Amino acid sequence: MAQQTLDNGATLLEQRTKINDNANDAQSRLDALESGKGFMLQFANNTIQSTTVDRWLLPNNSSRYSGATTTIVEGVMDLDCDVHSMTVLHGDPAGNGEDIVYTLQKNGVDESLSVTIASTGTIESSAILPAPISYNRGDTYSLKVTKALSIGASPNLIEVTAKCTERIV
Repeated sequence: MAQQTLDNGATLLEQRTKINDNANDAQSRLDALESGKGFMLQFANNTIQSTTVDRWLLPNNSSRYSGATTTIVEGVMDLDCDVHSMTVLHGDPAGNGEDIVYTLQKNGVDESLSVTIASTGTIESSAILPAPISYNRGDTYSLKVTKALSIGASPNLIEVTAKCTERIV
């Protein structure tokens, strides 16, 4: 199967490698501060559609599935952890360049961790939060997508990862 080449000339594999490298760099810095084990929350959908303001990406999903839903979809945290940063990848950017905001939610409420990326952008990362978002076992997590009423055409192959560290209690 041929590698998909993005508008910026990179392949999708190269963009995913960049996300992993960014996450590994963040992990190295955080290891000195945290005693727990690192892991990623992952969200993905093939498309976020071009209209409707709020949608939710599916947790632990693969890009091969259909578009994001207009109803909240939550995962349940099975351990105590802290979320430190987030990275968004538009594997196939499209649209009119309007901003799309990806916001992590805890128990259905927006948290301070969000990433803004143009619909035509390929990759964007948040800064490492000075005070992480703490989740307890049983809390729910979700990823809300907010955009202009119309972004023209939807980016495709959307992947979002949030860097977490297990909290030893």
